[in-house]
Amino acid sequence: MLTGEYGLRHLSLKLLRHLSLKVTGRALIGAVAVWAVAMPLEAAAVSPLMLIAGAALADMMIPIYNVTQASYRLSLIPDTLQGRVNSAYRLPSYASGLLGTAAGGILLGLIGPRPILWIIALGLGMSALTASLTSLRRA
Repeated sequence: MLTGEYGLRHLSLKLLRHLSLKVTGRALIGAVAVWAVAMPLEAAAVSPLMLIAGAALADMMIPIYNVTQASYRLSLIPDTLQGRVNSAYRLPSYASGLLGTAAGGILLGLIGPRPILWIIALGLGMSALTASLTSLRRA
């Protein structure tokens, strides 16, 4: 797995540099936008098939987003600082995931799953819209 991650990262960075493709920001924004579209499919699901389709679409966006943002971040950071920057990035990122899971569980008990999924969709949509208005779209 480590070899595959290194190989894909190396290949993607090489392609981005040689072909001068500026697609990283659009890939990140697009992944969040598709993720935001997938959440209403889950929230409005009237059948297991619709729920599975929304979940599958959302789950496909997670690795696209994670690999793209990590590769982009690592391409900008000098090798000597990557450990420090990654630890500074991951600590609040992982901690907020734990806090979000706890808050989500409490809210699920209070208001139910459908409103939670609509709130998540709204948050993801606002994130994609906000990011599309920044210089990230040209990255």
